[in-house]
Amino acid sequence: MKATYINRQGRLRSCSPLRGERQSYDLTAVPQDRDHPEQPVSSRPFRLADWAEGSVDADPLAGGYGYEACIYNKILCQLYESPAARSLINFAVRRDWSIDMRSLEDAAYDLGPDAQVLILNDYHLKIRTFEKPGYFRHTLMLALVKGLRDIWHMECRQPYKAGLTLDSVLLLERIRAADCDVLSLMVAWELRGAGFPEVWRHLIGAPEGDIAMRFARTLERHPEKLFDGTALIEAFYQWFECHVRVGACDHQTLESIDDTLDVAREAELYGPSRPAFEFIESLSRLPDRSCYLAGYGEELSSNPLFAGMNDELNQLHYLQIQKELQSVTIGAVSFRDAALAARIFPDRVS
Repeated sequence: MKATYINRQGRLRSCSPLRGERQSYDLTAVPQDRDHPEQPVSSRPFRLADWAEGSVDADPLAGGYGYEACIYNKILCQLYESPAARSLINFAVRRDWSIDMRSLEDAAYDLGPDAQVLILNDYHLKIRTFEKPGYFRHTLMLALVKGLRDIWHMECRQPYKAGLTLDSVLLLERIRAADCDVLSLMVAWELRGAGFPEVWRHLIGAPEGDIAMRFARTLERHPEKLFDGTALIEAFYQWFECHVRVGACDHQTLESIDDTLDVAREAELYGPSRPAFEFIESLSRLPDRSCYLAGYGEELSSNPLFAGMNDELNQLHYLQIQKELQSVTIGAVSFRDAALAARIFPDRVS
């Protein structure tokens, strides 16, 4: 099973230049010299609109930004060679989003809840580590693409309508996560055609490598499937073939639902409704306004590959949440019947 984030559990040979002494080395440190001094990092998020206006191209350190602006400028200029990435960047610019780098626990990116900021995980690495093309730079680039696609989902397709079943919310979040990975694959393929094959090679060795390989095998046998969206559908199917990946997405969704359970119960966010097939298909909308999942809404809603839950811990968590939504809790006592709870505690139930 491939790791979803950088794993530092590998052991190195001990280097002891003197007997009885051991010296450790920071392999991520960049040697300091006169030509490449360490640059300060700004705490201010990098506003994408400033980059789109051209002011950052002229001087990446202008506008009160730190050295990280140079990294963002290089990555965005390369991504702009991809039509799909260009559309995502322009969308985020119109919605006035910014990007920032911080250390996250177990995610490649996060969408700031208070402000329109896309937070990228720097994995506790120095900013100069991302300066040159390589593993860390490509990891950051793909996380940026996924985050930009997630911004589109949040701005255009969320919040979901009230009254959906828990099953429907889990399904929609799975499709959302799978679509972000599929779009990052599409961007890497377009960059490959634009003369940047290293991003595609990095993706093959990434946790999403099985998706990339199925996409590539489909195009080797049927090159025409690149233009009708069928290759993207194959990649989308492959995302659900990995039960660990689906289980991790469900765990994150269930944790988010559990954290806001009291608010959801009062607002009646969950109910018996199910999303329309057209809405499910619209989650895969591409920059050319086509949906590569068009016509698959019914299958996505009924096929156990997409709608089933195989992880036992997630099943128990799901049943617990469902039970709490159907009950009324007063103090330490839970009631299945709200009318009975009102009779016993008339002053506690409105």
